[in-house]
Amino acid sequence: MNERIQILNMLSEGKITAEEANNLLRSLDSTTSPEPLTKPKWLRIRIAEDGQEKVKVNLPLSLARMGLALLPDQAMVQINSKGIDLDQLLDEELLAVGKIIDIEEGGNKVEVFVE
Repeated sequence: MNERIQILNMLSEGKITAEEANNLLRSLDSTTSPEPLTKPKWLRIRIAEDGQEKVKVNLPLSLARMGLALLPDQAMVQINSKGIDLDQLLDEELLAVGKIIDIEEGGNKVEVFVE
């Protein structure tokens, strides 16, 4: 049986106090390590002008910061004008799998995502 359920059952049966149950639950929280999240491995950038794909960049995240230099100046201007800080978005501590940028203006589109 799950330790948390056992603690709650002991509390409901009056075998321990609420304070004791709280201490036991906190103790469980401090000793239980969360399951590791899948770390993203790839940065993918897609840029289209007038509906046609102009830039398609796939690179390992380990090289992502260097890869930003490959973006056309217009794309960086468009990204920055939207208040998006790519350096902050690529911070490994904050990065999650999925789309991190999706900009569409007219027939132009910029997408940045991690997998």
